[in-house]
Amino acid sequence: MFRRIPTSAVLLVLSFILASCGNFFGGVDETNIDKVAEYYFAPGKKLPDGKKTYHLLSEKTRAQIGEDQWVKLAESFQPINAVKVLRKEEVGGATYALVANTVLIRGEGMDSTGKKVPKEWKYTRTSSWVLEKGKWRRLNFPKTGEEVNRAFRNGDYAAAKAKAEEWLTLDPFSIDAYKSLIFAIARGERTLPKEGARSVDNIVRAVLAVNPEDTIGNLIAVTYTEDKSIAMSFLARLKGTTAYDAAAYNFAGKYDNPKERLAFLEGQEPAPNLNMQKAITFAELRRWKEFQKLAGDNTFIEDTKKFLNSMDTSFSAARAAELGMGFVGAKDRGNARLWLDYGVTKDPKDPHVRQLGRALGR
Repeated sequence: MFRRIPTSAVLLVLSFILASCGNFFGGVDETNIDKVAEYYFAPGKKLPDGKKTYHLLSEKTRAQIGEDQWVKLAESFQPINAVKVLRKEEVGGATYALVANTVLIRGEGMDSTGKKVPKEWKYTRTSSWVLEKGKWRRLNFPKTGEEVNRAFRNGDYAAAKAKAEEWLTLDPFSIDAYKSLIFAIARGERTLPKEGARSVDNIVRAVLAVNPEDTIGNLIAVTYTEDKSIAMSFLARLKGTTAYDAAAYNFAGKYDNPKERLAFLEGQEPAPNLNMQKAITFAELRRWKEFQKLAGDNTFIEDTKKFLNSMDTSFSAARAAELGMGFVGAKDRGNARLWLDYGVTKDPKDPHVRQLGRALGR
């Protein structure tokens, strides 16, 4: 006869088996970051719905977003094409893992003639994970990010900086937090600090140290690297990515000489923000016929408005006013008024908008 095994012993053995399998019923070993990242991002497949991934968020993340909110947010996530675990880091007694994921986005771009054509862009981002009670959990702080954005919308750059600093205490590897921090410093201070832990160079080095292939990290490097030759090397990394046009726009702004700026812009593929900057540069050079040919086109006007609608109000108001002043110089008051009206909807108190209004006797 077989000896009867006590029920308590059977349950104990089962508990050890289940524990060794990690999250058995979820189908993934949560103690293994490679397997968790593969499950969470599902490269080349349909992403798991929010209900299947909510428990993989860190405790501090779940304190910022409920399950129902996460499920709704997860519906907007782009399918991932590739995932790679970069490395593990020890900070302040906690163990973190950095995971890179790449998305291929298909849409509509412009060819060298300005004709709209199908295009594809790459987008590489880096997520942070933390080891909690032996299991890997994703760091994601939507509430903190929204608080930073609200401060920017209110023009409170000191508050935005403080919130970005707070964000980095929650996730010391967040490139989005670093982006918010350096932008808040740039907008809120007359000169960017060149020394110290939060100097521009140190922030650029920090984001590149997280992941030198991260799309937003390289955008930050292009924007805030003073040396044009070094900034150009970062811009080259962004070729074919979703951030290239924004980075090229920021890079063009490094040219104080409008002729040099125009030469750079004419070597770029057309894009709404670059076309806008090109038109403003034509006006700066008083090349009125070329300015009117480009900026007076209805497609240009609609594409530029769409682009400006995606930006912060102070930027949009100032650029609209610059276009309006260009039309004043070109003696086209109709289009000048069009951009004045648009600028007023964004920020009627903007000094550029007020200058345009005075030029038009408004």
